[in-house]
Amino acid sequence: MSLDLDNKVVQNNIKLFQKRGILLPTLDQMVDPSKIPQEVREALMKVDIEETNPLNLFRITWKNDGKTGGFRDVPNFVELPSSLTGTKARMVLLAGKYFPTGAHKVGATFCALVDHLTTGRFDPEVQEAMWPSTGNYCRGGAFDSCLLGCKAVALLPEEMSQERFDYLRRLGAEVFGTPGCESNVKEIFDKAKELCGERGENIVNFNQFEQLGNPAWHKFCTGRAVEEVFNSIKHEGDELAGYFSMSGSAGTIGASEHLREVFPHVLVGVGEPEQCPVLTENGFGGHRIEGVGDKHVPWVHNVKNMDFAAQIDDDLTVDVFRMCMEPVGREYLRSKGRRVHRRGHRAPRHLWLRQSPWRHQDGQVLRADRERRRLHHRHRLEPHVHVPPRGVHQGQGPLHPRRRRRHLRPPHGHAHRGLRRDDLRRAQARPQPQVLHLRGAAGQDRRGAQRPVVRPQLLAARARYG
Repeated sequence: MSLDLDNKVVQNNIKLFQKRGILLPTLDQMVDPSKIPQEVREALMKVDIEETNPLNLFRITWKNDGKTGGFRDVPNFVELPSSLTGTKARMVLLAGKYFPTGAHKVGATFCALVDHLTTGRFDPEVQEAMWPSTGNYCRGGAFDSCLLGCKAVALLPEEMSQERFDYLRRLGAEVFGTPGCESNVKEIFDKAKELCGERGENIVNFNQFEQLGNPAWHKFCTGRAVEEVFNSIKHEGDELAGYFSMSGSAGTIGASEHLREVFPHVLVGVGEPEQCPVLTENGFGGHRIEGVGDKHVPWVHNVKNMDFAAQIDDDLTVDVFRMCMEPVGREYLRSKGRRVHRRGHRAPRHLWLRQSPWRHQDGQVLRADRERRRLHHRHRLEPHVHVPPRGVHQGQGPLHPRRRRRHLRPPHGHAHRGLRRDDLRRAQARPQPQVLHLRGAAGQDRRGAQRPVVRPQLLAARARYG
């Protein structure tokens, strides 16, 4: 985010917005909609949340009320019962489906766009806003651009849903499809570079992987939303144990920056597809759930702020989603649900929430419901302590230069499957980011499964960012 001002462009943008009757919401108003002027709140009651009306900029908040069209006192969330999670820790999901466009990406794109508008680095009268993405980011960018009267250019892989392409064209965006699926981010970068070369200064690239407005919005808004939800449900003696987010452009994980300040002992986890384990194994491949995409780590991803990473099999995720959508699957869940979900107990157990000295802990899990097409799947998580190869990290400190936390070490006598005693001793002596692996099909003998080789990609990223 730049503080360099082009006063001439800034004044032109102010006059343009005054002419169009556009009022920009502040970050404080996004966190607390009660600070929105009363006349604006009354006018919003007559505007549909999907309508391309500039007033909907004030609906970029976690507190939209889907029933009344107004605002809630507490952000939208769902608490999972212990009978499902198998742990005493209370698991809470933040729901983002009540944002305009059905995804919280509309907030990250707003922050990036307004940063350029208010500093004079973007002139909507002569320049186009380019939104390279795998779907939801360019949806949010095109929506914000439409509301602010800016010309939008959307880039996304050809294998994404037809619904996304149709939605972008309805907003008047110029749409380009690039080869591949959600993992093929490099092809999007190549197309963006090509367009910048052709159109020069007439186009501005709002690359979500390098726009600091992306994680900044989540730090200020999403982080406070998690804090508010926790404070609204906590009991006496409760502590926030963890925060988990999938890795895409490293935006939502930015909320942990705020949570670290308020809850210093919180564990921060990030998830990625097993089919494309970039953060954990420097891997590559196609995937169907949220992931960073191969061949790169986002510039805005603060890898020093992570405690563990989880690999999630997207086949299992999609299969469970289909099972929940089909009548036969719902009937099966009602009859066998307990057995289906019991393997999900391993993830909380891996973090020792059951054995923790704090009896009542809350684990906040951010899973924005993006158009109800994504399903967070926490089943069949196989615990593995990440022990780097001998000699790899000699002479280097741990990834997180903080004092060792007692609750990160297993209690005395705790059994670790697949770990030798000397491995466990080395893991305790030098704590490293841990990796949770999602195992294969149901019924697979995990004792006979080969342990995956984990490469120290996180430390390589650390060296890259200094």
